[in-house]
Amino acid sequence: MPLINSKILFTVFKFALLTLVSNSSFIYYSSEIDFFSLQILERIPNSDLSIEDNSIQINFRDQEKINDSLNSPNVETDTLVVKENKRTVYIDSEGFTVKNGDRIFPLGVFMGSSGSTDNENLSRISEAGFNTILCYGYGTGPHQERFLNRAADNGLHVVYSLKDKYPKNRNGNMDYFLRATETQVKRLRNHDALLAWYINDEMGTSWIPLISQLYNKVKEHDQNHPTLQVLYQEDILAQYRDITDILAMDSYNIGAEDLTQSSRRARLSMDAMRGENNENIKKGVWQVPQIYDKSVYHADRESRIPTRDEIKTQTYQAIIEGARGIIFYSYHDLFREKNKKGKINDQEHFNKRLDDIKLAVSDIKSLVDLVLVGEIRKDFIKIRESQDVKDLTIFYNENIYLVISNPFYDERNITIEVPSQYMVDDFIQGEIRMKQDGDIVKLKIPATYSGIVKFIKKD
Repeated sequence: MPLINSKILFTVFKFALLTLVSNSSFIYYSSEIDFFSLQILERIPNSDLSIEDNSIQINFRDQEKINDSLNSPNVETDTLVVKENKRTVYIDSEGFTVKNGDRIFPLGVFMGSSGSTDNENLSRISEAGFNTILCYGYGTGPHQERFLNRAADNGLHVVYSLKDKYPKNRNGNMDYFLRATETQVKRLRNHDALLAWYINDEMGTSWIPLISQLYNKVKEHDQNHPTLQVLYQEDILAQYRDITDILAMDSYNIGAEDLTQSSRRARLSMDAMRGENNENIKKGVWQVPQIYDKSVYHADRESRIPTRDEIKTQTYQAIIEGARGIIFYSYHDLFREKNKKGKINDQEHFNKRLDDIKLAVSDIKSLVDLVLVGEIRKDFIKIRESQDVKDLTIFYNENIYLVISNPFYDERNITIEVPSQYMVDDFIQGEIRMKQDGDIVKLKIPATYSGIVKFIKKD
C-alpha cells in the first residue's frame, strides 16, 4: 500500500495549511490544523485522530466515502503522521524559556553601543559562560542581520532591543514607530539567534498606552518569540502583566546594607505575573543583577566594584524566588572606572573585573544546570532556624540539593532537619561549614555567600 506524503505549504503562528498528497502528487485534501492545542479545526471526514509523542496521527477509515465527498480519484491511503509544529521560543508553565523544543536558562549581559558587538567582544562574552546578549545599540543600528549572525556564530541568543521605538514625548504619535517596528520584526523574526524582543526599558505607567501599541504590533507579526520588559518601580508591576510575556526588575544592591533587594524584587515580579488568582499563565520572570560600579554614573559616589560573592548571591537570591532568566547590567560598564579625571575606558581594569565575573558565572551555572533538570521540593527539608537566609530544595537523581544564599554582611547560622535516610555528602562545601547530628544539620554561612549542599542516601 503506498504511503501518503505530507507537505507543510506555509506556517504562521498557530496555524499551518496541511495538504495531503498521493504518490501521484494529486492534492485531494487540505485542512488547517492548530498545532498548539492539537485540535483539528476542520475535522477530516471519517477519520480517527490520535495524539502521541507530539505528533498528530490521522487514520482514514472509509476510503470510498472520503473519495466521494472530495470528488477525487480513487487512491489508496495509509496512516499520516504530522509532527507538531512548535513555536520557536515560548515560556512554559513553570516559567522556563523553551527554544526549539529545549528548555534553556538565559544567562546574559546588557551591552551598549553596536560598536561593541564585534567578534572579539562576543567571543569574550561567550567564553565567560554567558549565553545571551541584549544590545541597546542594535535597536536602531546598521547591519542588523550581521549582528545576529555574529551572535549565532558565538553561541549567543539575542534579546533584540525595540526600546527606542517610541516618540520622545508619551503624547506623541506612534504611527512612524509602529511601521518601523513592523519592518524590523518581519525582517528579523526568523533568525535562529533571536530569543525575545525588548520593548520597555524602565518606562513608567504613563507610557503604558504606547507600550501596549508596541506590544500588540510585535505580537501581530511575530508570536514565535516573547517580549521582555524591565522595570525598577516595585509598586506598578501588575499593570504590565497583560502587555508582556517576561517581566524583569533591576536589582542594584551593591552599596546597600544588605542584598535582600534581589529576593524581594524577584518575589514581587513572580506575584505580579501570576495575577490575583495565582494563575498558571505561562509568563516569565527574569532579573537584572548588578555587575557594574555605580560610581561610573554618579559622581558623588565612591567606587564600589561588586565582588564575586556579591554577584553570585544577587543571582542565587533571584533564582531561589523564581527568576528563570538573568541579564546582568552591564558589559560595557566593565570598561569604565571612575578616577580623579572622571570616567575612562580601561582595558586593564576590564580584564581584572572579567576574571571575577567568570568565576561567579561558573558558580551560577552550577545552580542553573540543577534548576533545569531537577524537581523543586518543599517537603524534603525542614528549616528549623533560618536567620532570614534564603533556601531552595531540589531533588535530582535520588539526591537532595539544598541551595543556600545569605544576603547579609555577617555570618548566619541555619538549622535544618533532613530525611533520616540522607546524610551530608561533604562537610565542607565551598565556605559553608556543617555539622550533622542524626536528622539535624547545622550550617554556618559566611557573609554574602551562596552555595549548594548535597545530601546523599546512607548506605
